[in-house]
Amino acid sequence: MLCFVNVTGHEFTEEQLQFVANLNLQDLPRELQIRIKKTTRMGDNSHWCCRNDLDTTVNFTTITKTEMVFMKQSVQVKVGSQSCGFFGTSKCETYDIRYVEQPVYHITTQLIPNHNICEDRMLVCCNHFLMIAKTCMHKDDAKDMVDVLLKLQGAGLLGKKK
Repeated sequence: MLCFVNVTGHEFTEEQLQFVANLNLQDLPRELQIRIKKTTRMGDNSHWCCRNDLDTTVNFTTITKTEMVFMKQSVQVKVGSQSCGFFGTSKCETYDIRYVEQPVYHITTQLIPNHNICEDRMLVCCNHFLMIAKTCMHKDDAKDMVDVLLKLQGAGLLGKKK
């Protein structure tokens, strides 16, 4: 029995949606990886629900880490002087721009589901969200991506061709 699911005006079978949900992010074309990462909001877990109650969001524990990255910064430095003014009676300083790396600290957060509330196998995307490459995306953001992924599969460029 074929079951069709309507996703923002497009109809897909459960098998097609399952295929798209289980893709590995690193197997996708780079531009699709970027689109998926951009639509994922860090620190927002409102799109994950427990299968036994699709309207109840799953509680997560937030782990916060401090990371350091080096950023290049321009600095104006005095490199010498030269004669200037009326008949070279004055001295003018000459400057150059040099670049130094400064450490910059920022905070990253990671969400870990509370296992005592919902088991991993019961985690699903909430209503109005669709799983693509193990990431829940709002149906409005995912509507064209599913078509592209299924076309890549049909062309034998992604997953097993059926």
